Amino acid sequence: MLREAFLSMEELSRKGVFRRKDFDRRPNGVSITYRQVGKPAGVTLEMTGREWEEISGERRVAEGILPSVLAGII
Repeated sequence: MLREAFLSMEELSRKGVFRRKDFDRRPNGVSITYRQVGKPAGVTLEMTGREWEEISGERRVAEGILPSVLAGII
């Protein structure tokens, strides 16, 4: 359901009905806020980091740890 909500909001953003206002990634989760163009209405999606990775396909590299390929070169 969260995936469908995200995909719907992204499609509405592409069509110009909503605009992605804020994207906040914290250690314990992700918050994405959309605002309706020309109106004060808005929608905020809250999800865990794992849910975000599954929905977006984005993987977060642990800060301070080099990827294994780069570490091998060094």
